Amino acid sequence: MSQTAVTTDTLRAAAGNDATRRLARHAATLRYEALPPALVELTKQCVLDTLGVTIGASSLSPEAKIVADYVHDLGGKAESTILGFGGKAPAPWAVFVNGSLGHMLEYDDLGGGHVSIVTVPVAFALAEKCGGMSGRDLITAIAAGADVMTRLTLTIRIPDWTMTEGWFATQLLGFVGGAATAARALGLDEEGTENALGIGFNQMSGSRQMAVGGGLGTRFPLLDTHGFKVWPACGYTRPVNAAVLQLREELGLRPDDVESITVIGGTRATQLLSEPLERKRRPQVSIDGKYSIPFTTAVMMAKGGVTLLDYTDRGLRDPAVRGKDNSSSFRRSKAWQGVQRKFRSSAPGTAARCMGRKMAFRSSATRSWCGPCCRRSTCASPIASASTPRAEPSASGRRTAASRPRWRRFLRIVVSTP
Repeated sequence: MSQTAVTTDTLRAAAGNDATRRLARHAATLRYEALPPALVELTKQCVLDTLGVTIGASSLSPEAKIVADYVHDLGGKAESTILGFGGKAPAPWAVFVNGSLGHMLEYDDLGGGHVSIVTVPVAFALAEKCGGMSGRDLITAIAAGADVMTRLTLTIRIPDWTMTEGWFATQLLGFVGGAATAARALGLDEEGTENALGIGFNQMSGSRQMAVGGGLGTRFPLLDTHGFKVWPACGYTRPVNAAVLQLREELGLRPDDVESITVIGGTRATQLLSEPLERKRRPQVSIDGKYSIPFTTAVMMAKGGVTLLDYTDRGLRDPAVRGKDNSSSFRRSKAWQGVQRKFRSSAPGTAARCMGRKMAFRSSATRSWCGPCCRRSTCASPIASASTPRAEPSASGRRTAASRPRWRRFLRIVVSTP
């Protein structure tokens, strides 16, 4: 074995030594004063975002009442409030309901997994159970759990592992992130926090060797990975949504201008959200629509935006969308060679274009959010192109609006794998 390999293996082993104890010490000793101002502001936004999507789900998701009624029927000590429905339940069950509602609309924040639904409900329930908590302690408890969960998520280097391997990162690593939040909220010491992390680990029913990474207490990866959803659907719909939206805006496309949309390539997740095609084109229930690229793409093309109403029973059957859903298709391919020219914009959030027989677009940003305070997307690194037959001149020799045929007839979007 080479010296380089030995050194690398040694460093990895050292990084993993006493990982649980180091994480426990970090969560137990983290203080509000150590949090960067940007992280404090981000955590506040996470709280507001989580409360909003949770309360919204109580009236928009039919499953919400089923979960709330189930917990209500269990009875028990009234310790913590069930959001949206009122009433109280034992703190663990209140967390169960509130955390479930927080994800039901598929509108909660994301980054290192959906960190807020496994930290914010925990902190709120324990604060209420314990008779109150200062705002600083609440923020610190949430930040501690989010940091632990984000670090664990980032250690997994398998591309698209939640789709290819069948894991759900939020639930899997959320046990540990929630445990860290609970331990900090309860004021547990290092040993008690380590025990809490161990309980969370047991609930995972699985094991992965993970390195903690450096900068505990001084560097917070959440600031680099976290974002808020622009649209209330699975995050893997973002690249296509962003491409369609920007093509609409940059090229002045109208729904009637587009004959068909083809999504080509992308990741394994792109395929899973696009097939089987007929079912994905016309989802029958809300959650299927949120996990459908063909349907969500049709909504974006038809309306220029995607909202919660588009996933209601009425929205799923909207004639304006139904007229476009059969035009959306998917092809398994790593690249599309039909684009004559490709342009990359020089500034984030902008697009270059060519007005000719072919035009192409590549977004320059890398995520589908511009920052932790933004709910507007222009990015996600797709390539999109549209073929544009030239307009024929009128009898006078001029290309007038009346004589110009409908030239924007075929829109093709290529989603490239990062």
